[in-house]
Amino acid sequence: SEAPESDGSIRQDSALAANEETVKVIQESRTDSTAKDTEALATPEMSSVEAPEKSATDETAPAATEETTAVKDTLATTAVVTPSKPKKQPIKDVKVEVVPPVAFNVVLTHATADFDSLASAVGLAKLWTAQEGHDASTTNSDKNFKSASHVPTFVVLPRGAHPGVQRFLALHKHLFPIRSLKSLPNDLSGLNRLALVDAQRRDRLGPADSLLEHANRIVVVDHHVDQDSDIPATDYVVDKVGSVSTLISEYLRSESIELTEVEAT
Repeated sequence: SEAPESDGSIRQDSALAANEETVKVIQESRTDSTAKDTEALATPEMSSVEAPEKSATDETAPAATEETTAVKDTLATTAVVTPSKPKKQPIKDVKVEVVPPVAFNVVLTHATADFDSLASAVGLAKLWTAQEGHDASTTNSDKNFKSASHVPTFVVLPRGAHPGVQRFLALHKHLFPIRSLKSLPNDLSGLNRLALVDAQRRDRLGPADSLLEHANRIVVVDHHVDQDSDIPATDYVVDKVGSVSTLISEYLRSESIELTEVEAT
């Protein structure tokens, strides 16, 4: 009766041993798998740790390259901006042709010009330049005075003007043939006719009295009949009227010369 119990014990022990062996195999398998995973995870860290460090030379190389490039760009810019020295050209003899002076006329207002002096000067300049067909060499003094000269005529204010005239000229001066005394040609041998309006004394000419000795013909137009003239004029036109501009406007009307709106003003 005890034999069966022994056999049962042996079977149980064998079963337990087999189970333990199975468990051990499973545990070893799990251990191997865990070790492999751990090794796989640790590999990137090891690679990052074991990666060679960059040397100081490698880090400064890009900076040195950039600095070299900047220096080259600066040199190139300097080369473009810096002008090159002009080459010396051999001096050659150039023949200069002297241009003969061009003839012109001048009508003078008196010093500190008023509107009567300005208007009569502009009107006389219009009379001399607008007419055609008159012979300036005729002996008739009236024809000499109002005949066309066929050369440019300029109006000159020798020494300033009244404030009202200055304001007017500030707006309209460009519409008249007005020039300054200094702007006349240095060579005055081309001065053909010289006229003085609304005055007949040298002291009313200011600095323009130097023109008298250069003019071929001198004309005085005035309405002050009680004054004596000290100007050696070729033609005197003096009449007892209210203004010199009245005399000039009558000559312009007789010659059918049309005026612009500004000239008429």
